[in-house]
Amino acid sequence: FSIVKHFAGAPVQGVIKNNNDGTLSLIMTTRYKYADVFWFSFFHEIGHIVNGDIEDKLIDYDFTENEAEDRADKFAENTLINAKEYDSFVKKGDYSLPHIKQFCAEQNIPPYILIGRLQRDEHLEYYRYSGEKVRYELGGD
Repeated sequence: FSIVKHFAGAPVQGVIKNNNDGTLSLIMTTRYKYADVFWFSFFHEIGHIVNGDIEDKLIDYDFTENEAEDRADKFAENTLINAKEYDSFVKKGDYSLPHIKQFCAEQNIPPYILIGRLQRDEHLEYYRYSGEKVRYELGGD
C-alpha cells in the first residue's frame, strides 16, 4: 500500500497494480484530500480485488464507465454504509445535520462519509455541510 502525490493532469485517485512477483500493490494518490473521497476510492480499489476485476494496466481512470467500475463503486458504497440502512435514510428525505449525525452515530460511521455519499448521489449540493468534511494533509503537498 502506498500513497503518492497526484500526477498533474492524470484523473487518478487509486490504482491496483500487478507486480512481477504475483503480488498486488494498492496505490492511492493525493488528488482529492477529502476523507470521504479517499475512503470511497480506497474501498473502490479493494472492490476490484474482491470482485476479481484486476487488469494488467497501471492507470485506472476514475471516469471510465463499465461493469467492473460499477461493481467496485457498489462495493465501496456498501462497505462504507449499509445499503438497506442508507436507502431507508434517503427515503425519509431529512438531510438536516442533526439527522445526519444521528444516523451516523447509529451506524458507527463518521458524518463526512454520509455527507460525501449524499453529495455523490445528488441528494445534497457539494457546498452543503462542507465544514463537516475532513481534509487530509499529506507531507510534501
